[in-house]
Amino acid sequence: MLKSQSGWLNEGNGLDAFGFSAIPGGSRVGYVNQVYEFEGWNAYFWSSTERDSALAYSMNMDTGLDGATYGSASKDYGFSVRCVENYVIASSSSSLSSSSRLAESSSSENFDWSVRKFEYLNLDKANYDEFKDKRDGKIYLTVEIGSHVWMAENLNYADSARTPSLKGKNWCYNNKEQRCDVAGRLPENVPADDGVRNEIGQQRPPARRANQCYRPEQNRADRNPDQHFLLPWSHLSLLASERVF
Repeated sequence: MLKSQSGWLNEGNGLDAFGFSAIPGGSRVGYVNQVYEFEGWNAYFWSSTERDSALAYSMNMDTGLDGATYGSASKDYGFSVRCVENYVIASSSSSLSSSSRLAESSSSENFDWSVRKFEYLNLDKANYDEFKDKRDGKIYLTVEIGSHVWMAENLNYADSARTPSLKGKNWCYNNKEQRCDVAGRLPENVPADDGVRNEIGQQRPPARRANQCYRPEQNRADRNPDQHFLLPWSHLSLLASERVF
């Protein structure tokens, strides 16, 4: 329900019922010899919640599964980031870039990095909005799902001078910068108080709160240590599973 309608290998494309448009951008893993893997097969997303000093909670989408799985991973891994907020953004027109292909060849057995990120959007079913990250001026599309507003694309922020915790801990797949234009960056799970909480520029009238975008947190009210669901990740996945077509 949350995966994009194209880009997933082995006939793993999704319905993208809400316009979340998760693309299989892979990950960067390993403790000593880091490797990039699972492009075309998996999408991994960080939450902002630590499990302990070494691990943080995350969500995974797999080409062989319709839903999502929750778990934890080493903070040294490079996963994608999607921001979320609790407030509804007022309607506005979204400006989509040209859908011309990027200059990168790809075989049918691998994820096609030449496809622009906007080609993965579900323009038939989703009403997209946008916000501007005032830190670097990048504009991201957003989509309202249930009671939350999500990014409809992965975060692509790389200013380690302004956000020191990102220095040496933030990558593009296989170290190819143009791939960040498609699937965003793969940062480590850096501290939320060092710039990953993204205050987005004013999008509403002055009387209303400015948009703020956060990595989703674990449900801190859940006292059961065996239930490591990530809210609103779990809320998003539940909505998707209950959607009727």
